[in-house]
Amino acid sequence: LSSFCGYYSSIMHLGWICIAKEKYNKARMIFLWLFYNAQCDYDYAIDTLFEPMYNFVDNYIQQFGKIFVGFLSFMIFLMVTIAYLIVVPYEWPKRNYFQICIYFVIGKWLLINLIFNFYMGCRTEPGYPPQGHMIEVAVGVCKHCIQPKPPRTHHCSVCNRCILKMDHHCPWLNQCVGHYNHRYFYLTLIFMWLCCIYVVYGMRECFIDHYRIEGSVVPWCMAMENKLCYAKWLCHYETNISTKCEMEQVFKRFIFIYLFIYLLVISPFKETCRELVSGRMVQYLILVEFFVALAIVVGLLWLIYSHGKIISNGETSIEYYINLATAKKFAMRRKVYMNPYDFGWRKNWKSFLGIDDFRGDFFKKIIIPSVYQPNGDGLSWPFAFSLDELLPHVQRQT
Repeated sequence: LSSFCGYYSSIMHLGWICIAKEKYNKARMIFLWLFYNAQCDYDYAIDTLFEPMYNFVDNYIQQFGKIFVGFLSFMIFLMVTIAYLIVVPYEWPKRNYFQICIYFVIGKWLLINLIFNFYMGCRTEPGYPPQGHMIEVAVGVCKHCIQPKPPRTHHCSVCNRCILKMDHHCPWLNQCVGHYNHRYFYLTLIFMWLCCIYVVYGMRECFIDHYRIEGSVVPWCMAMENKLCYAKWLCHYETNISTKCEMEQVFKRFIFIYLFIYLLVISPFKETCRELVSGRMVQYLILVEFFVALAIVVGLLWLIYSHGKIISNGETSIEYYINLATAKKFAMRRKVYMNPYDFGWRKNWKSFLGIDDFRGDFFKKIIIPSVYQPNGDGLSWPFAFSLDELLPHVQRQT
C-alpha cells in the first residue's frame, strides 16, 4: 500500500509539472505573439531603455554647457591662485636660483598653453557644411538637416547641426569637437595633464609637511607669518566664535553648500568651528590642490591615450566605432576591412596637428601657442589608397 501511494504521488507530481510547463509555454507564446519583433535585438532594447536619458541630454546639455565651462574656468583659477599665494611662497626658500628659474619658465609655459588652447577650443567653431551651396562630394543626405552630407560629417543632436569630421560633443567646451578645433581640444588635455603633473611634483614637499600635522600649528603659518601680508589673515583670523557658528547654521539652510563644505573640509578632519578659522584652512587648501591635481593626472591619462590611439589610426571617436562594427561584418565574410583615411601614424599626426615637418614646425606650432589652420576644408578627403590598391587586401582569409 505504501509503495502504491508513493507511486501515485510521483505521478501527480509529474502531472503538475507538465501542467505548469504547458501553461508557461502558452504564456510565452502569447507574449511573443504580442511583442515579438524580428528587428529587435539586445542593443536595440538597451537603446530603448536609455531613450529617456538620451532625450534629457539632447534637450538640456546645451544649457549645462556654459555651467561646465564656467566650472572648469573657476577650477583653473582656483588651482592657480592656491599655487601662487600658498604653495610658491612656501617652496621658494627651499629652492636655489636655478631651480626657481626652471620652475618659473616651465610653469608659465604650461599655464599659457593651457589657457590658450582651452580658450581657442571654446571659441573656434568645429566647422559646418555650407548652407544653400552645392557640395562636390556627398555621401548622403542628413535625415535631420535634409541637406547633403560630406564625408566624415555627422549630425550632433545637441548642437542640432551637422559637424565636419565630428569627433564628439564636449560639454567642457560647450560645443562639438570637429575639423577646426580638434587639435585645440587634444592639446588642452595634454597641457592640463602636464600642468597637474607639474603641480603634484612641485608641491610634493609642501604636501608631505601638511598631510599630517601634530599639534595645532600649521607649518605654513609658522614659516610665512611675518613674510606675507595676507598670512596673518589666513592663519590668525580671529572673530567671535558664536558668529562663526551662526554662519555655519546659515550654511545648513542651504543644504547643498553645507554638504559640500562638510564633506570636503570639516568631516575628514573632525575640526571644530574655532580650528577651522585659525590656520587649518591653509592646510585644507594645500590638500585640495594636491589631491585635485593628482585625480586629474589619473583621470586624463586614459582619455589622452585613447584619443591618441584613435588619431594615430586616422579616425575620429565616431569613426572608431563605425570602423569597428564594419570590421566585424567583414570578418564574418572572411574579409579584411581597411580604413580609407589611415595614412600611417606619422602622416596622420602631421595632418591632425597641421604641420609639415616635425622638426621644423613642432616648436613653432605646438610648443609655442599658435593659431591652428587644419589641412583641407573638411568637405572632401583624400583616400590613403586607390581602388586598385585596395582590391588585393580585400580578399578571403585562408
